[in-house]
Amino acid sequence: EAEVLPVEAQITAAAPSSTACAVARTIPRSLNEPVGFVDSSLKYSASRPSSPSNVRERTSGVPPSPRVIRGVSGPTVVRYHIYRPWLIRPRPREKLRADLRDVTLGMIETTADSIGDRPLIVPLRAGNDSRLIVSALFHLGRRSVRCYAYGRPGNFEAETSRRIAERLGYEWTFVPYSEREQKATLASPQHDAYLAYADSCASVPFEQDYLAVLKMKESGRLPSDAVLVNGNSGDFISGNHIPPALHEPAHGLSSLVRRKRVLKVLVAKHFSLWECLKTPKNLATIHARLAAEMELAGVPFGDPEQDHGAYEFCEFQDRQTTYVTTGQRIYEFFGLEWRLPLWDNEHLQFWESVPLVFKVNQRLYREMLESENWGGVWRSVPVNARNIRPRWVAPLRHAFRLALAPFGRTTWHEWEKRLFDYPTEILCLYALWPYWRIATDKRGARNIVSWLCERYLNTKDLSLDHLEKEK
Repeated sequence: EAEVLPVEAQITAAAPSSTACAVARTIPRSLNEPVGFVDSSLKYSASRPSSPSNVRERTSGVPPSPRVIRGVSGPTVVRYHIYRPWLIRPRPREKLRADLRDVTLGMIETTADSIGDRPLIVPLRAGNDSRLIVSALFHLGRRSVRCYAYGRPGNFEAETSRRIAERLGYEWTFVPYSEREQKATLASPQHDAYLAYADSCASVPFEQDYLAVLKMKESGRLPSDAVLVNGNSGDFISGNHIPPALHEPAHGLSSLVRRKRVLKVLVAKHFSLWECLKTPKNLATIHARLAAEMELAGVPFGDPEQDHGAYEFCEFQDRQTTYVTTGQRIYEFFGLEWRLPLWDNEHLQFWESVPLVFKVNQRLYREMLESENWGGVWRSVPVNARNIRPRWVAPLRHAFRLALAPFGRTTWHEWEKRLFDYPTEILCLYALWPYWRIATDKRGARNIVSWLCERYLNTKDLSLDHLEKEK
């Protein structure tokens, strides 16, 4: 007899396993039902999870989903949500802005009510999303909010975070990172246990605030009943990830050409961590799989005004659900509860219906936030005012830029990444490798995630060299 498994907002239906080839996973949800179950991309592993002990069966008040069923032969996973940002419903600009305001305040109020009197803690950064959360909480009258920032001392995220918290009168903590501390932490047995816990076989485990949460737990600044509320992934949902190539509808082009156009920008943005792997065979495989995903989901290419929806659908399914939102595993690993209000069903459904013109460069999102100006932090505190830290890097970087100017922008950016990403990366994650290795590597790494992915593959007895040979 089949057994219905409980699915809650804060855990996946099957326990993460480094050997699992078919781990059921979900977008982490904070409100209503979770969404986004898909099979693991590793389909041919000899090891398959079979023990009932692999399945987590605790719940925390979120209704069980009837769609995840374990029968005699193992779990059956059925999709019960799909993000369809091509379902556009044109409305007047003012109506859209008012609707977004009401949806936003509603989901933040629901989040706050679900937490009650427990400590509400926000990892506050320099962008829009976490600022939305703290400013809306302030607007709704919540005064007991704690904020924290982390990373290399003096980084722009932390400086802006401090200014926002001070303006709202919220308690603020900074957790400094250093190469030495980060290197020791990432090599520790406790971190190895986290990697095993967070491994879904679908993406590299998230590292961003692991060290910050660890240090705050050890110092007592994160009580056991605290609830963390972070801003993932408002930036994506509100349209900021739509690439410039798709900002204007491609009227006059055939549906086939427009689909190829979407595939090209998807690969450029999300399948380019290592230039050396962009072989003709690999690119053809990726294009074919993305096209098959779109066809299976019924992505339309009839109206050019909807083409951006195909791009957003693929990122939603293949990056947001499998990588970005898995950062919540950090909180779970340390026994903490969390909320992701911007993944609320009503919020997602609202943005599914917004026309392209209001999504480009987050036009509607920014207009609403600046117009409402909750807490007075939207007009006077800059968004993402970047700086270069440590300070000694700036003049050296400028000198190299002038020296390489005759060779063009592409050459400069290649050397900029190889020489200066290491000392300026906010999270100090390059500490896992010696500087000379990053500076002399010629395989075309895009950023720190490239190196983390290679490290992850090595734990599976895979290497970039092996993948390169399969041309």
